[in-house]
Amino acid sequence: MEKPGEKKNNKAKGPGVLELSREQIADRLRREMGEAGGNVKKFITMMESFRGEIPEEAKRISATLKAMGQAVGIEKDDILASAEQQRANLKKQQKLFMQALDEKRDEMKSSANRAKELKSKIEELKDQVLEFQDDYEQAKSEATNGEDMIMKAEKRMSEAVKMLDDEVVTFKKKIEGYDKKTKIPEPSGDKMNALTNSLNFDISDDGDDNDEGDGDKEQSSDEKKPCPRCGGELAWYEIYEKWGCYSCGYQAES
Repeated sequence: MEKPGEKKNNKAKGPGVLELSREQIADRLRREMGEAGGNVKKFITMMESFRGEIPEEAKRISATLKAMGQAVGIEKDDILASAEQQRANLKKQQKLFMQALDEKRDEMKSSANRAKELKSKIEELKDQVLEFQDDYEQAKSEATNGEDMIMKAEKRMSEAVKMLDDEVVTFKKKIEGYDKKTKIPEPSGDKMNALTNSLNFDISDDGDDNDEGDGDKEQSSDEKKPCPRCGGELAWYEIYEKWGCYSCGYQAES
């Protein structure tokens, strides 16, 4: 699985171990066997070159054995030994393949554990979502009801202001309608003084307090390599994409 921030390798790759068909596996195994049994490969190549002149297979085999013995000194036992090396290599490739599958199994187990962890987190998130849903509904209700209450309070304020304003207007009209020439009875001096003293005429100007709140501050290389076990030459196993040694069976960690 790709980690966050990790770049993808856009280089095209062939099918992995799990995607190979039987024919693809066999084709790659033939190449590996050809590396392990060179004499067999030479024998088959020479025998095929005789197919036009010698149609019968038994005679072609006999002619090829004779030709290889005379031309390059490779005898029947050498070819059989080379074939046995191919068989041994085939078993080794099968073992490597099974090891590769075991690695895939470990990867699948890791993925299964990861899936289990994610499922657990999903369940936790579901509970959180339900809590968030309840909080959302409560906040939404408070916002809706609060706006309704604000509008009603605003209306009541307007009504109260209008009522008092009407009273002031009415009072002003009464005062404006006062005629100084009109003769009206006045209270006696003692009664006027007593009335005046009973009233509070102290007027104190309230200064405007400018409270200023403090604002919150906001922020695979083809290069040959030596075998670390036996010192022989490592070969690149294309099918597994790793290095291995035909001599001692060493295989590098992937």
